[in-house]
Amino acid sequence: FLDEVAGASRTKTATACRNTGIHHVGVYAKDPAASAEFYRDVLGMQIVGGSVPGEPFGPSAFLSSRPDEESHEVALFANRALSHVAFKVASLTQLRSLYARLVERNIKIRFVSDHGVSFAFYFADRDGNLIEIYWPTGDLSQKPPHMERLDLSQPDEVLLKKITARQSQSAEIPSREVSGSCSNTGIHHVGLYAKDPAASAEFYKDILDMRLSGGSAQGEPFGATAFLSSRPDEEHHEIALFANPELVHIAFKVSSLDRLRAMYKRVVEKLIPIKFTADHGCSFAIYFDDFDGNMIEVYWPTGNLSQKQPHMERLDLSQPDKVLLRNITPRPAQVVAVRKAQMELRPHRGENR
Repeated sequence: FLDEVAGASRTKTATACRNTGIHHVGVYAKDPAASAEFYRDVLGMQIVGGSVPGEPFGPSAFLSSRPDEESHEVALFANRALSHVAFKVASLTQLRSLYARLVERNIKIRFVSDHGVSFAFYFADRDGNLIEIYWPTGDLSQKPPHMERLDLSQPDEVLLKKITARQSQSAEIPSREVSGSCSNTGIHHVGLYAKDPAASAEFYKDILDMRLSGGSAQGEPFGATAFLSSRPDEEHHEIALFANPELVHIAFKVSSLDRLRAMYKRVVEKLIPIKFTADHGCSFAIYFDDFDGNMIEVYWPTGNLSQKQPHMERLDLSQPDKVLLRNITPRPAQVVAVRKAQMELRPHRGENR
């Protein structure tokens, strides 16, 4: 396992059934309506749906940072059984391919659903974490939660006919704005519990074509871990598997170091305890708990994808940008964001620069 981690950068990934990464999560909340206000006020998210006791899903709340792109990125459920991690695929054909792969491997499909906003199926990983694979239909007019039975044995023209009317209706819905002062760019990775992270990593590699991008063994500071990504040249990891359940978390990305500082300031002003701040090499991050004790990470990617994970050094956000940025050595493909940040720190010299 660790030999594979060491050679991860040289490994290529199959693309036949490839997912495009994590795009939303379902998490437990004792009172979803109250918890939704936390995500709205702290992370700048917008409430886009929900349900009340007595309805089929029970109390729930749905939020998005980008409601005109993603119908929801956080789903809060009072029913713990509905907690899940959702991976998006780029086409109905790829949804069918992944469904066929699971059936071939005798992995039990929990249910197949037409959510209006998406077609999806659900299954559990080897540790019992519920996984959703979905294809967005383009219908953002359907208020979540919504679920009808989906029959993937039907031809495309039958399934697509169901969403034609919805898409025409969605064009009439006005766009929704989200406060941008500390706005995050959405969920980009999650940390999950795994009894044996190395073995569980094989599941994600085999089923979701993810690539191993890091990991550690029992006895190292973070204990047994495994890190995987669908797009290792863009996101160092999208799944982090931990044998220590206390490290389970949800991670939101911000687009700049300034926004990370603004988010840190907002959390402090709201008297929310900061658990720790971290320089992970590939990112600068802050950690805190939500209303229900779910650990939240907010991070800015530094562009340095070469740092073996897990890695953590203390991050002092009171230091100026030039101090924090001086040791960053990003890969060429990721250099633009960091170079821009560094350029902004240089004194302006007018036309003769």
